[in-house]
Amino acid sequence: MKLITRRPSRSRGFSLVEVVLAVGIAATTVVLLISLLPTGMDQMRASSNQMATARILRWISQDLQMRDFDEWANNAAAITYKFDAGGDPVQGGKVDVVNSIYTVQVSPDTSGSVSGVDLPGNARNGFLRQATVAISDSPRNDPFSDPSRVWKRAVTVVRMEKTEVAGPAAASL
Repeated sequence: MKLITRRPSRSRGFSLVEVVLAVGIAATTVVLLISLLPTGMDQMRASSNQMATARILRWISQDLQMRDFDEWANNAAAITYKFDAGGDPVQGGKVDVVNSIYTVQVSPDTSGSVSGVDLPGNARNGFLRQATVAISDSPRNDPFSDPSRVWKRAVTVVRMEKTEVAGPAAASL
């Protein structure tokens, strides 16, 4: 019977230089990846704010559409709302410190007369009103005091009225 013998190997592991180079490359990669985190978080926060702002504006537009058109358009008082992080209204409009992230003030645009909105060609449309919407994510008692944390947008509201059908068409209904 023949015995199998091992030959002695000259290299039994990595040299110190190889280990130092591998650790240096790994450390550099980790530092570069960690340095990208703040930028990514800022991008994510900005994207989240844009999505919430879009949802808030849609909700405000729908709410204004359901209100009495003339009463709302001729009222100079601002309406205040509270919204959560996703842009959904806080239930019942209650001021909930935990869930309320965005504070929103809606006021009729008083820059022109209340007779309508200017259209191209100096025409006016009495069935349109504009509202200024100020959205803030500031946690302060006066959230609109810091202009860097306030976004202002305009919303146009259309007067929707019931119309009566007259004539032969009314008989067929």
